[in-house]
Amino acid sequence: MGQEDSLEGIAQRVYSLELDDVVGLGNLSASVLGHWQGISFGVVVLTGERKRHIFDGHPEMWNHVPALILAIQDPDEIHRNKRDPMVVILWRALDGEDSYLRVAVLLSEGGDLHHSVMSAWRVRRKDFEREGRQGRKVWMKGEGA
Repeated sequence: MGQEDSLEGIAQRVYSLELDDVVGLGNLSASVLGHWQGISFGVVVLTGERKRHIFDGHPEMWNHVPALILAIQDPDEIHRNKRDPMVVILWRALDGEDSYLRVAVLLSEGGDLHHSVMSAWRVRRKDFEREGRQGRKVWMKGEGA
């Protein structure tokens, strides 16, 4: 893995992302593929517009860019979105905190389009646990595919 593909390298590109630019955050977790028909392995991107949406609404996310990248590449849990079947919710525990990162990714069914981060924010453990009781969890780390 080159420096540009390292967690730090990707995070640096996110921090410097301009409004009209796009940055790849890594490949969609293979654990997603078995739960969405027609979805192929591919890169998840963050656009400058979505970066602005996330960081303007949730300024604490500046401290969690590495966790955002890890949520894409190695989530702790994967849930279906309750409103849109083409949106996957990726969860990642935040180190040293009693909270989780919730990342909504719009899935692409093919062609030249990439999967795209729609939003991301930090939630308290109790909110994460409440979400887990909604019956939309499709995968959890340690349970297999």
